[in-house]
Amino acid sequence: MDARTDKNYMMRWVGINLSTHIGVNNMDENKVWTDEDIGEEVEITIEGIRYFDTVIEMWLPDGQRIIGPQLKCGHIFARFTMLPAMLAASENTKTMRDMG
Repeated sequence: MDARTDKNYMMRWVGINLSTHIGVNNMDENKVWTDEDIGEEVEITIEGIRYFDTVIEMWLPDGQRIIGPQLKCGHIFARFTMLPAMLAASENTKTMRDMG
């Protein structure tokens, strides 16, 4: 137990939700995050890198609301932001191929 934060850090290593003390599988890509998870610190693994992150709410450029660890939400947000440029580049490539 850490006296400064009143958190049991051993529980973090085995994937236990610190607020409810129930087991969670934070590394499952199919995990559906909910309003109840917002603000929780969770253990995440992306591409073999394990880190701790905070579950947040984020709004995408098209108005959709997403909930999840902030880095994963940021990745999804970046993809939505880049999508118009990627579609334009794809269309330009198709046009150039059709001309040649």
